[in-house]
Amino acid sequence: METIRAILSLSRLVLAVVASSALAISSGTLVKLADDRLKWDTWQAWLLPLTIDVLAGYGVSQWLSGSVTEQAKRWGRGVAIACLLVSIAGNTIEHTMAANGWVPPREVLIMMAVVWGSIPPLAFFVAVHMYSLTKSPIRRRKAKVTEPVATESSPKPAKPEPLHSVPDAKREGTDEEILAWAATQSGRVSKRMLQAHWKLGSTRASRLAKQAA
Repeated sequence: METIRAILSLSRLVLAVVASSALAISSGTLVKLADDRLKWDTWQAWLLPLTIDVLAGYGVSQWLSGSVTEQAKRWGRGVAIACLLVSIAGNTIEHTMAANGWVPPREVLIMMAVVWGSIPPLAFFVAVHMYSLTKSPIRRRKAKVTEPVATESSPKPAKPEPLHSVPDAKREGTDEEILAWAATQSGRVSKRMLQAHWKLGSTRASRLAKQAA
């Protein structure tokens, strides 16, 4: 157990030293590129490597995260690789120009100014988009209303029958039922009573009224 803790502590120390050294070297080179070659203000020049490196770290965190969607992971991987390539390109250009004293033509300088000047707004858009990808699944799960999928084993809901097909409880009884009901009534059962209660026709109601009398 102690050995594992020692290894983890050593790994953290190595990561901190290597990451800090690499960021310092890369950031210094990108600051020179923005300040000396692209003629940015000094405070702006220092923000260029900060933007690229922080965005790269954010992309890696989304790439390796286990709590985000696959789309967010794909974006994180793409952003991390893109920031790495941009940082390598900036370091390569600055070291080449500084080592050989090479001054690119005016057209190349204009192209460099356009390309590097587009990095801050693109970085802002990408950062906001990646943040929205990490939040949107939760909102979708809360707002999404799923309908149950009908299967062969699941009972099908009964369709309501139209009103005209629902039989009346007191409609068209048998003669025995009608006569038994008439026997329970107090007083004489008339033809109209049978028609009103049992929905009988005139002829049948007259016949049963005579039998019940």
